[in-house]
Amino acid sequence: MDFLFYQNSIYFLIFLLVSGGLLLFPLLRQQGKGNTGLSVKEAVNLVNRENAVFVDLRPAQSYRGGSIPSARNLPADEFEQKAGTLPRNKPLILVCDTGRDSAKMAGVLRGKNTENVYTLAGGMGAWKADGMPVKQHA
Repeated sequence: MDFLFYQNSIYFLIFLLVSGGLLLFPLLRQQGKGNTGLSVKEAVNLVNRENAVFVDLRPAQSYRGGSIPSARNLPADEFEQKAGTLPRNKPLILVCDTGRDSAKMAGVLRGKNTENVYTLAGGMGAWKADGMPVKQHA
C-alpha cells in the first residue's frame, strides 16, 4: 500500500476516479430520465418484431406533407385528450419533427401508466435523412 502515498500515484488515482465519473455521468443521466429514444433502425426493428405503432405528433398539415407510411396522426395539442385511443397492447413510437416534443409526450403517457413508449431520436428529420419512405397524404 506504500504506492498510494507516492505523490504521482495519488494524482493518477484522482485522475482515474474523475475520468471514470465523467464517462458514467451521461449513462446515469439517461437512465434517470427514462430516455428511450430509438434510432431509425431500432424503430423499424421494433415495428417488425412487436408490431409497434408509429404515432406522429406533428400538426395535421405537416403530417399530410409527408409522414412515416404506417404512422397514425395525433397532433401534440390534442394528445392528452385523445391519448386513451392509442393501443395499450402494442409498443408506441412517438414521432415529431426533431424528437423533442415526442419526449415530452412520452412522459405524459408514462404518467398514465403506459409502459412500452419510445421516441424516434431525431424525429422525422432522422427518418428522412436515413432515406426511409415517406407517404404523402391527400
